[in-house]
Amino acid sequence: MQENIFTIIGKKYPNFSRTFKLISDFITVNYSVVSFLSVQELSERVGVSTASIVRFCQEIGYSGYQALQRDIQVMVQGEAAPMQELRTSLSDFDEDPLQQMFKLNIETLESAYTESLATEFRNAVESMSAAQKVYIIGLRSSYTVAYYASFLLSQFMENVVLLSAGTNDLFDRLASVKPGDVVLAISFPKYTHLTLQVVEFMKNRGVSVIALTDRPSAPIALHADITLMSKNSSKTYSFVSAMTIINALVIALGRKDTERTMRSLKEKEEIAKQAGIYIQVKE
Repeated sequence: MQENIFTIIGKKYPNFSRTFKLISDFITVNYSVVSFLSVQELSERVGVSTASIVRFCQEIGYSGYQALQRDIQVMVQGEAAPMQELRTSLSDFDEDPLQQMFKLNIETLESAYTESLATEFRNAVESMSAAQKVYIIGLRSSYTVAYYASFLLSQFMENVVLLSAGTNDLFDRLASVKPGDVVLAISFPKYTHLTLQVVEFMKNRGVSVIALTDRPSAPIALHADITLMSKNSSKTYSFVSAMTIINALVIALGRKDTERTMRSLKEKEEIAKQAGIYIQVKE
């Protein structure tokens, strides 16, 4: 099959029956477990008939359950390798760590750019530039990327809202979301339940979802309209490629109206200067 199983599920998901959605949800979240389950065991776990599972497999282009399972097993084997490499690098790290990190991050960036990413990036820029509101969410380690994106974009965009898990009114803040809004959801392993819940909530409200994540099987990718794939280095798990994508988004969105962007940046700079936020250093 040419397309990834999760990409196919994502495209067909809105039109699935309740039974097919149950199967989809279980496979997406527990695909590493599915690689070892028989069709009977899977039917018991999901609570559907084996016939439904076979029909589901055929609906997404497979001849049957075994064919789908073989594809998942290949995927799981591929995803297990990076963890093995990480353990090896921790025990066999002979080079200067600083120099090695530079080398590995350069390699990560060189392999990150693809034509698919470029296409999705252009779609993300158009979607965000036309949005009434741009919500940004990323939790735990992914919060660093989310905050960085929010901080830079808010310098020249007045419709940016950063969501966080630190308050109990998170979903109250989402009560007014509507079609025409966009959410940039950022999620890297280990994926958080709350990020997925927010994405599902906003998707159901007609909000466009842009996912910045590391693989097509990531939970938020299944619900995304646009996916910006940022594969982390297997040895560093650095956010260098994700940060690079954010930088590119900021530049591309800022260029949509350069005059307005420059005016806004100057105003923010003047406010910061008057407030004495930054230390003035003589050149």
